Amino acid sequence: MDEEIVYVVNNDGSLQEVTEETLFALPIPSDSEDEDLDENELPIPGVECSNKRGNVNICDIVTETDIINSESPSSIDLPAPGNSDTSKKQQPSTSTAISTTASSIQIQASTSKGLDIMKETMPLNKFEQVRRFLHFSNNLTPDKKDKLYKVRPVFDNLVQKFKSIPLEENLSIDEQMCATKARHHLKVYMPDKPHKYGYKIFVLSGVSGFAYNLEVYTGKDDNVQTDDEPDLGASSNVVVRLLRIVESHQNYKVYFDNYYTSLPLLDFLKKRGILSLGTVRRNRVVNCKLPDEKEIKTLKRGSIVEYVGDYNGTQISNLVWKDNKAVTMLSTFSGTEPVTKVKRFDQKEKKEISVPCPNVISIYNSHMGGVDLLDSLIGRYKIIMRSKKWYMRLFYHLLDLCVINSWLLYKQSRALKVSTCKELNLPEFRLQVGETLCKIDSITEKKEEDPHKIILIHLRREN
Repeated sequence: MDEEIVYVVNNDGSLQEVTEETLFALPIPSDSEDEDLDENELPIPGVECSNKRGNVNICDIVTETDIINSESPSSIDLPAPGNSDTSKKQQPSTSTAISTTASSIQIQASTSKGLDIMKETMPLNKFEQVRRFLHFSNNLTPDKKDKLYKVRPVFDNLVQKFKSIPLEENLSIDEQMCATKARHHLKVYMPDKPHKYGYKIFVLSGVSGFAYNLEVYTGKDDNVQTDDEPDLGASSNVVVRLLRIVESHQNYKVYFDNYYTSLPLLDFLKKRGILSLGTVRRNRVVNCKLPDEKEIKTLKRGSIVEYVGDYNGTQISNLVWKDNKAVTMLSTFSGTEPVTKVKRFDQKEKKEISVPCPNVISIYNSHMGGVDLLDSLIGRYKIIMRSKKWYMRLFYHLLDLCVINSWLLYKQSRALKVSTCKELNLPEFRLQVGETLCKIDSITEKKEEDPHKIILIHLRREN
């Protein structure tokens, strides 16, 4: 059986074969698999496993100097196995270890990669060790009935903090995907989402994208109601549970799509004093008098048909609007009027035309995109780290969600007071948060020393 050959790139750029004497100084290889990255994505830029020596693949790393000098990885001369010069052995304290397996490549702190404050705060090996033994619940007394018991303490704590923030007037409810390829029974497949595989999370969000309440889908166990809540079906019950934090009769407005909308749901929310609006599936409307699909095809583009009915004493507007396709809406506070004009492209005339648009459609489009905005913010700068533990991907998603919520609160608070400082964008805010966390110990030490200095100065003045 062929032996695996491991080389070390020294600071001067030379390659050195690792022997038993220097093996102890190499970084600990990760015991995890890349479950969240695409197969074509490499762990680090500039890595190419193309050179072969015998039956062993050698992974070369292209440094910044090599890229500037346009030197390809294949131009680097590798020493023959067993012929390395033992008199020039160095301790690879700041070197990069190269293994024949791409998944085991580890890069230690170097002058060309990373931030100095991060290197000074925690070494790479210590960080990997902390992440390896990171747990959020007691494994000796697991709650088998709770499918999220591994991460339940962290999840409940964060959701409780989110609920303490004052709500916006317009709220929306939608699904969110925590993308993962982990093999776990909670992973679902949603073909209409950009990330089709992952953990499904129901989110109550504001127009700004702030997440006020969350619920991870775990199956039938989620469908639990209190004594004063009716059973409206699995999808409508999600809305009822997420809106428990909303005060009754305070003029809040909630928007959702056709997965949740039903007549009993709108009636229940109206009696709670919560106004609601959403798209609806035609088969969920009892005794629907709207035109069927054949009749809608004969209507002109921009046609509007509306009926207002009484459901258990609640006035509900049922409307269909023909755009490219028929859009059916249910609402307890809005209808057709006032009608506005929207621009659409006509395929026959090959130009833009003005199409009548009911008010309920305009309101829905203006306030329904909170969760989609949150997804886009998370997707721009998110944590991508490998882990075999299924709940770590969910934990990283919660961390990203915390940063986004914090950034949105920072923007809101800054808008309320006059400030001459430049507003931080999302990447700058993330860097500021990380830098502050790295400096917590140094700030604490300074605060502990300050009282002693003040006392000494006071005594000197008295003397």
